[in-house]
Amino acid sequence: MAVLDINDCGISLIDSGQVRVSSPGYLHLSGKQHLSGVEARQRHKLEPSASASRFWQDLGQSQVELSASRPTTQADLAWLHLGDLWQQVQISGAPSKLLLTVPSDYSREQIGLLLGMAQHLGVPVIAVADSAQMSAPAPVAGQTLIHLGLHLHRTVMTALSQGQWLESKQVQTTTGFSLIRCMDRWQHAVASRLIRNTRFDPMHHANTEQQLFDQIPSVWDDSLSTLTLNHDGGRFELQLDRSSLEAECATMFSPLLEELTQFYRQIGVSGQVTLMLDHHFRVLPGLRDALSALPNTHVLMLEETAVEQGLKRLYMPRNSSGQATTRVTKLPWFNAEDQQQHVQAHQPKQQNRPTHVLYQSRAYPLNGEAFVIGSAAQLPVSLDIPHLELGGRDAIRLHTAQDQIDLNAGSDDQILLNGHPARGQVSLTAGDRLRIGAHGPELSLIIVEAEHGSA
Repeated sequence: MAVLDINDCGISLIDSGQVRVSSPGYLHLSGKQHLSGVEARQRHKLEPSASASRFWQDLGQSQVELSASRPTTQADLAWLHLGDLWQQVQISGAPSKLLLTVPSDYSREQIGLLLGMAQHLGVPVIAVADSAQMSAPAPVAGQTLIHLGLHLHRTVMTALSQGQWLESKQVQTTTGFSLIRCMDRWQHAVASRLIRNTRFDPMHHANTEQQLFDQIPSVWDDSLSTLTLNHDGGRFELQLDRSSLEAECATMFSPLLEELTQFYRQIGVSGQVTLMLDHHFRVLPGLRDALSALPNTHVLMLEETAVEQGLKRLYMPRNSSGQATTRVTKLPWFNAEDQQQHVQAHQPKQQNRPTHVLYQSRAYPLNGEAFVIGSAAQLPVSLDIPHLELGGRDAIRLHTAQDQIDLNAGSDDQILLNGHPARGQVSLTAGDRLRIGAHGPELSLIIVEAEHGSA
């Protein structure tokens, strides 16, 4: 299953650890024609009255009036952008199933609009999840876990709970810090130096303002040592000193630090904090130095494909009509032994009884008196694993009761429970991991609650 991540710094399709397509959230309209993504960004300063870049943030039915085009809505603009991106995906072969990850501040109405657009365009979305939840790589015992998502015109802060389930506890959005604001700050800093050196102001001409805007990312990654602008047959150059520019622009982080400090107070931070930053923050020079001013805070910079982290913990239970869930509201920590021990120690037994077996991202219900794991070629089974090596036995049987699930593991060390050989009669709880043989398949015991996945 691939992931389509909705972040207007770059709407991205991620598949098997690779970003196949990424398109920034810009649109340029001219009559019935339009440009999107990088092409639209390259005209953003040239024709600002015909350009839009807030439609993913303000996704909805509010009207947008752009010059040289009929009145339209934010949702219409997002639909155009998503359609162009999906055409790019189809060129190299579209995935058959997609998980859609959205910002934590998206409303139910916005998610509904997005699902409607995806359905109309033939995008095979089978589930929607919170990008902050999906990005978390592992629990941090005894610490507060916060995710920051950087967008074109805002930053989304999400406090995540870390009980048995990973959930979004509190969300706050600030427009005081964004990618566009950072780019504008650097644009004006570079323009001021160009004025001092050449007496030419690039911000007074649309074409040179656009040229400067286009080159800021290269200034940030230090791949550009000489800035060059062309205007009316003239050529203007500036030797760049990124370290001094970085020092001059360091104040751009002040609004972020203020908002984070206030957010810490709101959620009641009293100890260590792990601050997860999405990969869009990576481009900002001086960020780590700025965040070092936050007390008791460990900064974790996430990878470009981080939203795939949650796939290994995502299960897709089927409802009575056979359709997959369309909304994932929380994720379990299947691979977290400390969370498992916490659950076993603090939850009543009946609340910790597994309801499903998770195998290869699919949940199988623990119904009836026995759940049989084996090869369907040998005997009727509840979970078919072809060519499964079971030593001298024909299958593995889980015996189900109203308040517990039992496994008769035998004495041949063939079955590993949470990494250790299981022997004799064992009572299983949610979070347990079964491995059949040292290198065989792994199964997880999970709880599927009725509210999980509700639209």
